[in-house]
Amino acid sequence: MDALLDYLAVHHRCEVTSEDEKETVHWISQRKAKGWLVPIATGFQGISALGHALQQRDADTPHRFAESVVTLGEFVMPFRITDLDTLLWHYAEVENDLYLCQQKKPFTETPDINEAEEITHG
Repeated sequence: MDALLDYLAVHHRCEVTSEDEKETVHWISQRKAKGWLVPIATGFQGISALGHALQQRDADTPHRFAESVVTLGEFVMPFRITDLDTLLWHYAEVENDLYLCQQKKPFTETPDINEAEEITHG
């Protein structure tokens, strides 16, 4: 939790400048990374053994208590997505009683047209 809060924290500071006997205050806000980062739940971690619970709805289906797995995700505007596999998430059962929602391909930023020109000509 501390790592999430540290990554999401916005640090504010002010700078006072003097010009012609007039002071101006500028507030500066800084974060660890650019982008719109938000905590998202990406699955579940089993915290009990697979079995049956008292008065469960379906007596034929095994039951397990679980807690959410939370990570950081970046909000990406839909027009920036060029590959549908970076948008779709799929559930995957992993070892250690983890049930995670994962992308087939991670999102990678495509360079801006102006940046691409600077790369090829520079």
